Amino acid sequence: MDEENFIPTPSPVPELNKQTFFSEYRNLIVLGGLLLTVAIVFLMNVAFSSKSITITSPFQSTSLKAGDTFSVAWSSKGIVSVGIVLFNGDTPQWLAKGVPAGKGKFDWTVLQNQDSGSNYRLAVFEYPWKKGNTIAYTQAAIQIVGPKYVSCNDLAVENEWPFVPGDYPNVKRVFVTDAQWNGNLGGLDGADAKCQQQADSEGYKGTFIAFLGTNKVAAKDRMSQTSSFAWAKSAATLPEGQDCYRLIARNVDSLLNKALLATGQMGVELDSEFSRMMGGVWYGRRTSAAKTECLDLQNVGATSAFSGTYDCQDWTTSQGKIYQGDVPPDADLPRCYDTHGNNVFANYMAADTSGVAIDGSLVVTGTSCDHYERLVCVEK
Repeated sequence: MDEENFIPTPSPVPELNKQTFFSEYRNLIVLGGLLLTVAIVFLMNVAFSSKSITITSPFQSTSLKAGDTFSVAWSSKGIVSVGIVLFNGDTPQWLAKGVPAGKGKFDWTVLQNQDSGSNYRLAVFEYPWKKGNTIAYTQAAIQIVGPKYVSCNDLAVENEWPFVPGDYPNVKRVFVTDAQWNGNLGGLDGADAKCQQQADSEGYKGTFIAFLGTNKVAAKDRMSQTSSFAWAKSAATLPEGQDCYRLIARNVDSLLNKALLATGQMGVELDSEFSRMMGGVWYGRRTSAAKTECLDLQNVGATSAFSGTYDCQDWTTSQGKIYQGDVPPDADLPRCYDTHGNNVFANYMAADTSGVAIDGSLVVTGTSCDHYERLVCVEK
């Protein structure tokens, strides 16, 4: 059996705090004679041993970053060649095999996609490895700081989802607000200001607007028609400092359709975090073809409830039901036809929102303006 995969794992480096220091100092005084005897025996064993390895660099705690080159140095006796491995746990990561022991040095370049960690250890040993070989470990932990990915494509392959770099041509960032508001957003200007406020607090540079429309302008017409859209939060940072972003939609029509995906498609086209967030946001008039009156409401506890607006009166009202109880015959309300062709009063102020259906899919539904929902914000 090839024993190169069974190189002994280094023992943990004990932490030394002040209390431990004084305790150990006291023990040294009490057991000084015994320790001196052990030290003499150890030195004699080293002096007369036929084989030995001592790592001379790194000698103390060292911090490296992905892509750095570092010289591992050692002194040896009675050994022809050495192997070098890196430990971050129990499994050795091979760095070199068959290096002439007399060379005493190996230039190790940390992989660009090396996982970050603060408890790496190096081992230099007689090569080829077999049980009983001489082996030496670094006594202090090595810290490696660096991104895991060389390119956004690496991140995409691992997550089975497209990711694009920050300088991807004509990409616009998207996020969903943490806060919720009723339908009185202060008009489109007030909604845009709310998006910009969170963008500024998150450190997102640029101008952000709400993904909303009114009776005069559709949401689609307020956004760039030729842009791709990516999640605003960086998913990873590459070695050269470039950020990778989760791609949401290739164009504005694809972004509009994200709220209408069936359950089976959600697993492919929406990640779980995005799906949850998109399950409770204001939409209003999303396209110029969208209706502007007589919205069918599904969540107000009435069997036939309709609104005379799709956008909470251009996002200026938080009123829900207009008339309580029976609607009088002379009520000043819009009238519209329900799905059965019946002419009915529109007794609510409401707007389009995204909701989650019984089967888990995202759907567009009518919600009265006294409800509280989040906003989708898009870079302009």
